[in-house]
Amino acid sequence: MSREKAYRNLEAIYEKSCDDRALLFQHPDDYDKNRDFKEEDLEILKKRDFKTRLFICTTTILGDSVFLSTHFTDNLKHQTHFNFVRDYVKTLIMTKNWTAATSVLTDLLTMVFKMEPSAYNTFACTLASALSDEAANTDFEVSDELLRYKADAVIYRRKFIVLMRIIFDKISTKRFLVDNGATNIYRDIHCMNKVDRSNWAFAYFFFCFLLQICLVCYVIVQNFGEICEFQSAISVTGVVEDECILKVTWYKIFAKNPEMVPLALLSTIFSAMRAHVEMTEALKISYFYGSNYLLKSIDLIVNVALPFILLITGFTLITTAPSFIDAVLNATALGYISAIDDMLPGLLQLPEAELIMNCLIQESIEQFLDMTELSDEE
Repeated sequence: MSREKAYRNLEAIYEKSCDDRALLFQHPDDYDKNRDFKEEDLEILKKRDFKTRLFICTTTILGDSVFLSTHFTDNLKHQTHFNFVRDYVKTLIMTKNWTAATSVLTDLLTMVFKMEPSAYNTFACTLASALSDEAANTDFEVSDELLRYKADAVIYRRKFIVLMRIIFDKISTKRFLVDNGATNIYRDIHCMNKVDRSNWAFAYFFFCFLLQICLVCYVIVQNFGEICEFQSAISVTGVVEDECILKVTWYKIFAKNPEMVPLALLSTIFSAMRAHVEMTEALKISYFYGSNYLLKSIDLIVNVALPFILLITGFTLITTAPSFIDAVLNATALGYISAIDDMLPGLLQLPEAELIMNCLIQESIEQFLDMTELSDEE
């Protein structure tokens, strides 16, 4: 098909499917030139809004099956990324071939995961505009292969929203875990179990958990022993025994080892910062694990509860150190306890990025297959 004929064919498809809009097309020969608008074009521009729209069709025209509409044209030249979106929609609505659908979904997610930031931002912003207002800015070709009746456009748009939500949920999780470096051994084990069901991986999980819990218990016992020892010393010197532990602790800090307070304060601030970060990410962590309540609970205990415990006990542990080097070692050990689960994947040389992306692709396939079982009403 010649470029001129393809161009006219595209105009005819648009006019049939989007007869409620003022259409304006850019000739293929004008793609790489500054376009001169005619008088009639300027009149059409006055009737057009500034929204970015998507038009999905079954016919491949000039190498594309998805077309972008802007304020200035309805066939803006774009990268081929959006053709993957069309194939993704086609497998659900047209062919209903779930094997092909999972293959297209895998290709689409892999492509998006590997996009450069600028290309991804363009891709995401365009789709965000198309999905806004319940995907009112997305149109489909009216044909026997795709949208047979215009009245069905609302259902198709809702399906399109659900399909793209699966994609963007996984992109968000990938950016949180991989791009922001929020991985640890528990999250890696979850991904390994999701992809290849390897039960041996849980040995690393139990080892790390037991080690961190054991170290925290030793810290608590040491603090409790220090406080009890100091209370006994105070009782001998005649101080009232029923004074609260808080008052006793503050007396010991400022009266006995004031030189350790700066390091204790700085270490406490660092622990508070770490605990705050983990608290703000707790909801994302919970969503990532889904129904895996065992790993979810342990991850939240280790990365949310334990930092707060170390925040309280660590201050006393540092200030009661008998020497400066002991205080430094205590502060370093406290930071090490919380970081064990973060360091273990590197020690084991686990391919974290690959594990996470494969897990996300597997989860997206499962969600897609669950969606195919829903009726149009649902």
